[in-house]
Amino acid sequence: MVPALPVGDGDGSIFYYLIPNGTGNWMRTNPRIDQEHITEANKNQNGYLLPLMRLIKYWNAKSRAAPKLMSYHLETLLLNAFRYGYPAIPSSIRWSVPEAFRKLASGVMYACPDPKGLGPNLDTDIAWHTREKIRDAANKRAQYATYALHYEQQGDHQEAIKWWSYVFPSFE
Repeated sequence: MVPALPVGDGDGSIFYYLIPNGTGNWMRTNPRIDQEHITEANKNQNGYLLPLMRLIKYWNAKSRAAPKLMSYHLETLLLNAFRYGYPAIPSSIRWSVPEAFRKLASGVMYACPDPKGLGPNLDTDIAWHTREKIRDAANKRAQYATYALHYEQQGDHQEAIKWWSYVFPSFE
């Protein structure tokens, strides 16, 4: 549980909350706005955006292939990429894995404003060379996932599993 101080708008409603940022300072947030954005985007994707986001966030947390993105930044990049239902995520989300990695590779190279408009850009402290490493790793994973899907379609499951293991290696 994170301590949060509500900040009102003067009319009795809460405008945002102040929470600790982990460095001794406070940051503004409003989880209700985030929830609205995620709920709407997930609805536009027939409920398949959240599982896809969890899968890519798991890769981000466990992979040694690239520097880690803050979870909220990664979530925002994917939310922005898939928010309006295009490209559509099929019920078998593995078919969207290459596109998710391509969107991540592209999105990490650009500014990522706070979707709530309450704070600085989410990518403010990310150096250019770090962005390049993340982009390159995500592009490789997109390529590997494309190979895996190709081999699945060909019925060569052993080869498909090999390529999927390059996308999501055994995270121990």
